[in-house]
Amino acid sequence: VYAYSVEFGRQLGKWQPHDDAVSRLQLMHADRLATASWDCSIKLWQLAEGRQPWSSSSITVRPQQELADAEAGIWALAAPQTPGGLILGGTEEGMVMAWDLRMSSPAWQVQASSEYIGGLCLTPDEQQVLVAAGDGDLSLMDLRKKVEKVSHVSCGSPLLCSQTDGETVAAGAQDGQIFFWEFGQQSNQSTSRSSALASSAVQSMHCGPNAACNSLVLEWLPSRQSTLECLHIVSAHENGSVLHQKGQ
Repeated sequence: VYAYSVEFGRQLGKWQPHDDAVSRLQLMHADRLATASWDCSIKLWQLAEGRQPWSSSSITVRPQQELADAEAGIWALAAPQTPGGLILGGTEEGMVMAWDLRMSSPAWQVQASSEYIGGLCLTPDEQQVLVAAGDGDLSLMDLRKKVEKVSHVSCGSPLLCSQTDGETVAAGAQDGQIFFWEFGQQSNQSTSRSSALASSAVQSMHCGPNAACNSLVLEWLPSRQSTLECLHIVSAHENGSVLHQKGQ
């Protein structure tokens, strides 16, 4: 893993957090970084001044915490931005696992797909999670209801990542397409309401052949309106390219 200074535009250092490929990185609250790996583990690293892992003089750098109960490589990661939230990992074998960082073992795990889990993304309230899977399905799961699947849509292409701002949902596919949906509202049997995915994609855009979309960032223009024309999309691809595009 390489660390860079945005202010000075230079590399600060590097370190090797895992024994196998690093699949995902995500910044957390309290100056922490979560890393997930094909070595079946998630590790948490302290980034506070003087404690950054890349600045250590030791050959072996120890994480602040290690979560190593998965039985398959972890391909997807969703880390909370508020204290007390669950950290989620998605495995090569289709399992979604959740850890309460105050406990030593997983809080729960559920078989979410028959294929790999390519991407996980918590909604802004951290009550639901988007699950992008290798079978082409994007699912919305409610973490408050024993991980109940609220809704799902099929994209027809293996999915590698997902992202949402709470109103718009995006998923990146193996064939280079990026699909978009709007969050609707779905009533349950109680008085509360929960988000649901639209039954079909609002729009899709293609980023070129054989350029699998591995990661996404969504950014709305300041004069935000409820149209994709006001959305900027940053996507990272398997061919090494990073694209900054505007919705159409």
